[in-house]
Amino acid sequence: MSECLVLGELSDLRLESKRDDPGVVARPPDRGEALSKGQQMFCPNCSREFPTIKAITLHLNSQSTCWPHEECLHQFPVPPGLRGSQSSKPSTTTGYCHPHSGYVFGVGKNLFDRLQDDQYNYRREINMYYPFHDEGEWELAKFLVENLTQAQIDKFLKLKWFHTRPKPSFTSKKQLLDWTDALPSFVPWKVSNLEFTGYKTTYPVQLILRNALEVVKQLFSDPVFANHITFQPHVVNTGSQREYGDYMSANMAWKIQDYLPVGATQVPIILGSNKTPVTRITGGLEMHPLFITIGNIDSEVHSKATLRAWCCIAYMPVISKNVSPVTMATQDNFGDGILYPPHTGKHTLQLIHGIAKEIDPWDLDKFQKAAKAAHLSGVHMPYWLDWLFSCPSVFLTGEVLHTLHKFFADHPLKWIKEIVGKPELDTRFIIQHKQVGTHHFTKGIMHVNQMTGCAAPPRFVRAIRALIDFIYYAQNPVHSPESLQSMVQALSDFHAFKDAIIEAKARRGKKGAKEDFFIPKLELLQSFRGTIERLGTLMQFSANMTECLLITHCKDLFARTSRRVNDFMEQCIRILNRQESMELFNLYALITSHGASLINAISLEDEEVTTVNPALSWVSRILPDEAYSVHGPQRVLPVAHRYSHQIRTR
Repeated sequence: MSECLVLGELSDLRLESKRDDPGVVARPPDRGEALSKGQQMFCPNCSREFPTIKAITLHLNSQSTCWPHEECLHQFPVPPGLRGSQSSKPSTTTGYCHPHSGYVFGVGKNLFDRLQDDQYNYRREINMYYPFHDEGEWELAKFLVENLTQAQIDKFLKLKWFHTRPKPSFTSKKQLLDWTDALPSFVPWKVSNLEFTGYKTTYPVQLILRNALEVVKQLFSDPVFANHITFQPHVVNTGSQREYGDYMSANMAWKIQDYLPVGATQVPIILGSNKTPVTRITGGLEMHPLFITIGNIDSEVHSKATLRAWCCIAYMPVISKNVSPVTMATQDNFGDGILYPPHTGKHTLQLIHGIAKEIDPWDLDKFQKAAKAAHLSGVHMPYWLDWLFSCPSVFLTGEVLHTLHKFFADHPLKWIKEIVGKPELDTRFIIQHKQVGTHHFTKGIMHVNQMTGCAAPPRFVRAIRALIDFIYYAQNPVHSPESLQSMVQALSDFHAFKDAIIEAKARRGKKGAKEDFFIPKLELLQSFRGTIERLGTLMQFSANMTECLLITHCKDLFARTSRRVNDFMEQCIRILNRQESMELFNLYALITSHGASLINAISLEDEEVTTVNPALSWVSRILPDEAYSVHGPQRVLPVAHRYSHQIRTR
């Protein structure tokens, strides 16, 4: 993307459903359908009026188009699944994009262009690092704000060192922080105090948030991601096998595109959230942030915490799970190996509607109790109420960290310990041969004489082996119908042999051996194939990223506050806002001070070793001598290229 493109408008998918009938869903408008009376649609270039969006598109694409020919050609980055096919080596990979997606209707300002609209830009035409004296003083200021507390900054500025040497322009921590707060920023934070009749709290309940749509626009227009962003749904085939990678290569992206106006571009939203304690031992303070990124950005990029592909948009107030969130299965159905019908949004709305007929939804106490009895959260107007395709059974995706890894630690690992014994299990890890990339346990190896290999019944071993195979298949960075079938077969094999776990009395609870598999995470595994076919591979939705962001956006931030209960959250967002402004300004100043273009040109190079850090990749091309200034991941082998062959032939 050679510049930020103003792409075709997304059609309004907030359909007007009848509020008294939650089962009614309106029909989306046809792409060529005339606009309702009173509505107007104008060409973005010549302002001529047209009756439909399709008519505008035909006008822009005609030989007599009003759009200058030299501006009609725009280079798009190659989708991740097709990048290997751009090399000179023979390849069986083919693909095609949705024919009515990603049209260019105009050229707008990218994120760095908008920085030039800042109120102090006229001063930066003289001194790029204003309000700081020069680049050196800016680096000192950035270091102090990022690494020292406010008390430590004041102490530093009062050192006797400065009695005989020049002081920086800022003379106090207050002046330094005021100057950093004056750096360009885009999406301000807001604080809302929440009060509920009948619910008393020790401290005020605060919702701290910022406009999520503006944050999405900021991510979409960031030139750093120009070579790592996808605008069009596409299909990738290797030989006769379809490949599923990021969201845009899966079925749902293509399906949604069919309902959008001709030329529109999807911006899929990915949200991540979790709560975490920020005090140690005592205090009991928790923070519950909400993070956002867009599915257009390559998953290899937004899976790295240091690459600015995720933004925090809210800190939510922190004040029994017996049903599946994605299927109609209840606790008694968990672990039976059957894929139940999806728990659709329509079904949830029908339950809410039924309760609302009997109880006023605004009578929170009574409505909450009735909702909990029906296994509902108690929210009577869910945000997805009238959004087409926004079904919880679809957008609540499978998640690798908790659904697979934590599930394995909480259940299969405990079964193995029961049947094999902890000493025997440790010994088996100890005697493994060393292998690069695999952790090796070295203690106690001299005490091992021999291994029998018969510590567990064969059917028990086959059940555990099948479950481990499933976990590995589910983590494939690229899937095909063959790999999906292998994944499903592995789960089927587990259910075929799982009775051996019960017979060995390996599944145990507080009261002894258990005779069931009522495990919610085990039931969720049934939905993995459908999720991958609809939305792409599961690794792009892993909570590993959220866990990393909890450290940088909660625990590390809290340590830099005064830790007062009544306002530590507001201190956190001020620190976070400074960090984001400084990171953005630092790269902008680096590029501008050297006279380089703020447009990140598309690179069609396809190297076996690629730069996973978009900012480093950009700076390395235009300012190779300044590449050391960019921090974060350096050079790695691309995951999809590294494993795709083994996955297809496994």
